[in-house]
Amino acid sequence: MIKLFLVKSIKVFMLLQLVICSSYANANVFSNFFNNLFGQDNVSIVKEAVLPQYSSTRTLGDAFDHYSDCKAKTLNWKSFSENGYDLVEFSCKLEKSPKLIAENQDNPLLLGLIGAINLFTGKDFPDLDVDKMKAYFKIQDLDLKVQFAMSKADNKSFELKEIFLLSSFADGAQGKISLDEKSYSKIFKDSAIADFENSDDFAVFVEKLVEAHDSAPVDSKSGEVI
Repeated sequence: MIKLFLVKSIKVFMLLQLVICSSYANANVFSNFFNNLFGQDNVSIVKEAVLPQYSSTRTLGDAFDHYSDCKAKTLNWKSFSENGYDLVEFSCKLEKSPKLIAENQDNPLLLGLIGAINLFTGKDFPDLDVDKMKAYFKIQDLDLKVQFAMSKADNKSFELKEIFLLSSFADGAQGKISLDEKSYSKIFKDSAIADFENSDDFAVFVEKLVEAHDSAPVDSKSGEVI
């Protein structure tokens, strides 16, 4: 009985060594293995954080996991390394925002925005009219991605790296829409990304919408232009 126990113990020990050695060959995998074994993983660190500037009563994870603009069962958290950063990413498919964007195709501000887009983007859209503008508002899928960069100093703190949308338009075009911190705060307020507070916010978004539609295709996973 003792001999059998020792044999099993040796096998378990050898298997553990194999896992550790294999993981060590990949720094990111080893880091995740170590964190899971002895402490918090990066996703947990981000989700359990409380950011008083946005909410002093909810964790970041609670706000994001219950964000009503996200379609059910599309929410996802993951950690990975890229370009020297240890990142945590939250993503989901938006449900309310595409509908709100579609409703704005009849917004009377569009007439004024046609001239404004020509002026502020520095691009020439001589044939841009209301009917053509409406094509930009027909969105098939809208994916929200929020990325956090872990601190290199202590690996227990983090900062917002980027928040953006990956838009798949009804006509087949795809584009990336970079968002600002105001959109980030909407998640804590449980307000839809496309719920514009004023005409200025609407104008800025329309400009980005046009650029996203007419931009080069982007990779659906990284959000980088192909």
